[in-house]
Parts: sequence; C-alpha cells; structure tokens
Amino acid sequence: MELLSQKQGILLVHTGRYKDAAIESNTSYLHAIDVARNYNKVKVIMAHMGGSDTTIAKKAIVDSKELSNVYFDTSGITTPHVIEYALKYIDSRKIIFGSDEPWCSFRSMYYNIIDANIDDDSKANILYESFNRLVE
Repeated sequence: MELLSQKQGILLVHTGRYKDAAIESNTSYLHAIDVARNYNKVKVIMAHMGGSDTTIAKKAIVDSKELSNVYFDTSGITTPHVIEYALKYIDSRKIIFGSDEPWCSFRSMYYNIIDANIDDDSKANILYESFNRLVE
C-alpha cells in the first residue's frame, strides 16, 4: 500500500453483500473506506458500488461521500435507481462503468446507465469519461 500511495495508484476493491457488508466480511465496503482514509493518495474504486445490494450500495455511497479518493464501479448494479441515488451524493466523475461480464449481461449493465433519469453529461462521465480521467 505504501508503494501504491507513493505512485498515486489505483486500487480496485471487490466489495460485496456477504454478511450485509459488516466489517467481519472480507468484502465489506468498510475495508475500502479504511484504505481510502489511510492512503489518501490512492484512488480506491469500490466494485459493485460498495456491494451490489441496493441497501448496501446506498450506505457505501453515503459513508464515503466526503472522501475525494473514492470512486464507484457500476458492475452488478441491476437498477438505474442506484445510479440516480448516487448522483444525489457524489459527482458523476466518481462513477465508472463496469459490466461484471460474464456474471452480468454487458447490455443490461449498459442500459442501466442509459435508462437512468440523469443528464447526458453524467451518462458520458459514467460510461467513459470518468475512467479516462482516472487513468490520465
């Protein structure tokens, strides 16, 4: 982690809904938040927006909204509602499209973004601009 911090690198953390994202779970979004707090130069991406389950994703979004180095990937998110909810708390530039292929259908993940009731600039950010800026 020290080297990743020195390099200002990117860390993708698999977050899930096991044990309802309790800290005892190896896939809890709380671990990603701890890393982001302790290594603020590391760009931490939470896979599945913190846990794929709507309730857990909402908690992850709210709990990390003040952390400038936390990003979210949309893989496994099965409803546009979560994307819409996220934009109430975080900038679309912190959300990165993910498909979770082959577990999820690429097209269904794509259309979750397209079908979300959000502006076109936010859609463009999520689908490609956010990633491009992250890796610049």
